[in-house]
Amino acid sequence: MKALRYLIIGLLVVTLVACKPNKQQVDNTLDISDLLIIVEKDDQIGLINQQGETIVSLQYDDIRRCGTYYLAQDEHIDILDYQGELVNRIDDASLNGYSTFDCPSATEETSISTIFSYTANNLIGFANLDGIVLISPQYMSGQAYFREYGVARVTNSDGKLGFIDRDGSTIITFDHVNMGHPSSERIVATKDGSFGVYDTSGNLVIPMEYQYITAYNGDIAIASKTIGDQYLYGAIDTAGNIVIPFQYEFLSFATHGNLVLFQEGLKFGYLDFYGNQVLEPNYALPLNFSEAGYAHYFNGSLVSLIKNDGTTVFEFFGQEIYRADSRGEYYVIFNNNTYYVYDNQGNQVLSSDLQINYIYDDLAFFIDEENDTQGFMDMNESILYDGDGIVIPGSNLDYGIYRVQLTDGEDITYRFVNRNGDYINDITYDNAYTITIFGLIPVAQDGLWGFINPEGDIVVPLEYDNIEVGLMIS
Repeated sequence: MKALRYLIIGLLVVTLVACKPNKQQVDNTLDISDLLIIVEKDDQIGLINQQGETIVSLQYDDIRRCGTYYLAQDEHIDILDYQGELVNRIDDASLNGYSTFDCPSATEETSISTIFSYTANNLIGFANLDGIVLISPQYMSGQAYFREYGVARVTNSDGKLGFIDRDGSTIITFDHVNMGHPSSERIVATKDGSFGVYDTSGNLVIPMEYQYITAYNGDIAIASKTIGDQYLYGAIDTAGNIVIPFQYEFLSFATHGNLVLFQEGLKFGYLDFYGNQVLEPNYALPLNFSEAGYAHYFNGSLVSLIKNDGTTVFEFFGQEIYRADSRGEYYVIFNNNTYYVYDNQGNQVLSSDLQINYIYDDLAFFIDEENDTQGFMDMNESILYDGDGIVIPGSNLDYGIYRVQLTDGEDITYRFVNRNGDYINDITYDNAYTITIFGLIPVAQDGLWGFINPEGDIVVPLEYDNIEVGLMIS
């Protein structure tokens, strides 16, 4: 039984309000402990607190978050404050998909003027949390960017895209085949097979003269056009000035690091955002730069780590190299049956004959192929846990709790282990997720969900068909 994934922090929201019982305004930043949890039982949804007490009874068809507010739907849409109290109500309206939401995070200060969308008679309109209808339902679809840019991208009844402001006034006319999301106060649009760029006030700042333009990355966008008989790539700034000449057969933004990948023949190299060459075109494949700005590379018998300014951090003999964490702080080199862990400054921090998969929370998670087990060790190479299951980190550093997936034939169950290598309780669960932002762990037995704390004690009884797990820390 899947668990609720209603909360995806920071997505857009839209809904409408008509009557306003017990109006309250919530403009404070909440502590995580104030957050309520969305739960479902027998197809009815409500809210509980983190002690398992019912705050809003099981009565709604759907509940979603909009910052510190909740949007609850049955025949109408109720707007609830952070305590679950009714603030406003929208009759004859329903919630949209998450792609239309434009809300702050769950604990972020949320103004009652926050705009969200709603659906009525299969059409999209916009209102704020104070119950004021700003734009009546009239669009086939809508994606709001009001919080950051004060605009929304909408589709009219003819299937054409345009942009409107908070008052519903058209700022970019409805005669475009495609329009991107705003970025750096710019909107890339397509018309009659050509690409151009508007600003968020609706002014055409770059004419429809390109064959392709990417979304802006900072202040530049990659573009392409035909010059003579060649289809060439370059880059332009927000005013349309050429910052990288149109002389390349291919350009693409690097995954991280404010670099632009270029191709020369069958080789790849990198430019900075000003067109200066940072890495010569010596690479058979594009490099995958990490969030920290490093890329690893294997060439024959040499492994190397390269910084996004072109500096080589290290290069020596090895059979394999791979990144060992999400940000790119650690890398594993395999050579002569040994796994060596280096940080991105070139310092060796660990070595082992066990296969090191990744570094997380100052622990090295490994596979013991000889014993067909998995576990983790500290950075002094002391093994803390070596068990039968697949160890899945994903908890916050403050908690140090890791999920262990156990397999017995076709049966999969779960337990939890702490960073000392000890199971937090004696219970095996039918289903489980990694720890949430609440500091609670969603677990299930016999298809019913509840929460345990990091010590393994039940906090919310296992009695719900679904529970909210969208506020993940992983």
